[in-house]
Amino acid sequence: RDGQIYFVHNRIHDIHAVAARLNGIVPEARIDIGHGQMAEGDLESARRIFEKAVTVPFRRVDDLAEVWCEWAEMELRHSNYDGAIRVMARSVAPPKNAKGIQYHDETLAPQTRLFKSLKLWSFYVDLEESLGDVESTKRVYEKMLELKIANAQIMINYAAFLEANEYFEEAFKVYERGVELFTYPVAFEIWNVYLSKFIKRYGGSKLERARDLFEQALDKCPARFCKPLMLMYGKLEEEHGLAKRAMKI
Repeated sequence: RDGQIYFVHNRIHDIHAVAARLNGIVPEARIDIGHGQMAEGDLESARRIFEKAVTVPFRRVDDLAEVWCEWAEMELRHSNYDGAIRVMARSVAPPKNAKGIQYHDETLAPQTRLFKSLKLWSFYVDLEESLGDVESTKRVYEKMLELKIANAQIMINYAAFLEANEYFEEAFKVYERGVELFTYPVAFEIWNVYLSKFIKRYGGSKLERARDLFEQALDKCPARFCKPLMLMYGKLEEEHGLAKRAMKI
């Protein structure tokens, strides 16, 4: 890299001591420091360092992702909220020929695989939930689903976000997409939350739909996961349906 070397150190409190030690090893080198807690006057300098750092051929995608996250955190500490979101949007921008790229394909450079980093997407969607609006946040969640990197917790978070913004039916559709994507045992967590939320929302007003959901949930449910779903189903019938059905369940 034309004489440039990037040394990553993950503790800010002794970063200057490490820089001094490196300078002792190579006294002829000029050493610049960049991190997420730099003073206002050093902000532009730090941005230039981060711009260079994200081009470094790291060995692991997670190491590169950590640099992008640190950059966004620096912007947040200086109240540059739009800047932090722009940094994260850049971090997950796909390469030109993204089709077929696998996150775990170590024959490809980390920069090529970075757009499938769940760590970056999770940070990005957290920022959008806190600083963006409903539509911008939905776009990030939907992109995660499109890239097939969303896990069960992401599905639950997405539905909870929609519910918090009173998009109840959309939230339930997200749960339904989740149980289609994942099988047991992972699907259990989604079904458990989904059914609880559905009953809390509708009670007995959509009893047939609730029954259908329980039957779907139990259809391929391993025995060791059935008990809480059965108890919830029985309680639904006891409170809103038929005593005979509750006893049968």
